[in-house]
Amino acid sequence: MLANNRKGNESNDCFLPASITDPILKMKIMKKLAVLVSLLIAGFVTAPFAQATPSAPYTWNVASGTSTWNTAGNWTGGIPASSAETSLTFNSGSSTYTSNDNLGGTLILNQMNFGGSGTSAVTIGTSGSGGNLNFETDSESDLPTIVDTSAANFTDSISATITNSLTVTNSGGATLTLSGTLTNNGGITFSGTGAHDLTDVISLNSSNTVSTTSGIALTGGVLLTGRNAQFTGSGAFNLSGGELASNEAVGVTPFTVTNALTISGTVQFGDSNHASVGASSVTLDDGSTLVAGSATSTSGAYVLQTGTSGVTFSANSGVTLTNNATISGSNNVIYGGSGNILLNAGTTNTYSGTTTVNSGVTVTLHSPNNNHVAISGSGLTINGGTVNQIAATNQIATTASLTLENGGAYSLSGLTANTNFQTVASLTIGSGSSDITDSLTFALPTTGGTTNAFLKDTGSLTFNSTSAVINVSGATVSGTYELLSVAGLGASSLADFTINPADVGYTLFAPVGGTTLDVIFAAPEPGTWALMLGGLTLLALVQRSRRKRNAPNTSTLS
Repeated sequence: MLANNRKGNESNDCFLPASITDPILKMKIMKKLAVLVSLLIAGFVTAPFAQATPSAPYTWNVASGTSTWNTAGNWTGGIPASSAETSLTFNSGSSTYTSNDNLGGTLILNQMNFGGSGTSAVTIGTSGSGGNLNFETDSESDLPTIVDTSAANFTDSISATITNSLTVTNSGGATLTLSGTLTNNGGITFSGTGAHDLTDVISLNSSNTVSTTSGIALTGGVLLTGRNAQFTGSGAFNLSGGELASNEAVGVTPFTVTNALTISGTVQFGDSNHASVGASSVTLDDGSTLVAGSATSTSGAYVLQTGTSGVTFSANSGVTLTNNATISGSNNVIYGGSGNILLNAGTTNTYSGTTTVNSGVTVTLHSPNNNHVAISGSGLTINGGTVNQIAATNQIATTASLTLENGGAYSLSGLTANTNFQTVASLTIGSGSSDITDSLTFALPTTGGTTNAFLKDTGSLTFNSTSAVINVSGATVSGTYELLSVAGLGASSLADFTINPADVGYTLFAPVGGTTLDVIFAAPEPGTWALMLGGLTLLALVQRSRRKRNAPNTSTLS
């Protein structure tokens, strides 16, 4: 036993200097070394598994009235600690309440959650020197989030700085209002099925990537933008789903987009007055839609991407969408809705796709200068809609084909005779034998016949319908007026055109072997007008007498 202890002590002597010969001292030193080695071993073993202890989540528990954040009893978990592990939760209930940040300084956090089963409105506001939040990534690399799953309307009016990417998700079906200033260098993504209402300035100084997009991203839901809201910064705005809209009343300055905007979904200006989208470049993906909900204008430069579905500009009933933008790219353009669209192009559009004007919408071409092409591309089809051309020459590309179908109406009544005209590569009337009657409208001068046609067709004239109605008005002097010029047009084409019976005094005329469709106006003499009026009156009396004579005799019916 003693021998074993001696051997053990001797084996440990290698850790001690040779000058230490006292066995008791050696034993004390060895015990202390053993304790130290145990502590070191324990540290090395546990250190790799050590994690920062996250702060407990803080839940607001005052369900009515107005209360402040600096009272521990108002929270489950006590007064929130400033930490990247902190999450704040506010639940809705049966009563409307207000929760005000009065902590002073800046509160660091990772998450802000809105939930609960109630439907009463909740306001998160500020009091005193509070109201500043800093969203940061936590120790587990969770990026900052704002999540709303409640059916109640929440309003968060606290300004925030987002150190990293921020995701705002609303899936509760109600409105989440963010009315503070959001300053961000990592990008913000909005998503969900509910609405996000941005009612104040949004400063997004971002060029980083978020959800495969840089800057701002909208991937779902409705992003409502209100008074003075701005999308700014160097990062692009990418709308890949959902709907971007303005909910401001008429007369109120709505949101603006000053950074690059890519749209793959729908942008709608709900009730705004003069919403401006695209002060810089706007990229319109295939299938995207811009909708005007009220008096609205668009500007900037639109670049159309390739595709087959086309890009739609739409105006709701009673609304005029004024488009001052320059449109380029290769996609098709569709004008729709039930309102009016004014193409007020100051420069020439250069997109190469086709253009369709659908039923219900009226498109007015009102370029301030001749040959400023508002409708470019390979062809214009007026598919039941109406196109009014006023003020300038050749606002449709002269190399484009023109097709009227399904009741399409094309009016050149705003052009000045002998001064303005439109040239097209070909003219097609109707899409089949059962096509609804299409129409062409002209306003003639009051000073005599014209020498230049309003509409010039340098190619073919094709009829797939029963007839086209010609509407004419304005002439007061007898004469022959040119309406349409086309190669090979002759007397045989007269059967394809019908003049509106209400246009008294006008007769269509196509010279044999000629190239024009003309209208002859014979101004009736005063006596002729009286004779015509008398004849119409007599005809009405005859028709009335005939209806009486043919009416069934009901006196003998029992």
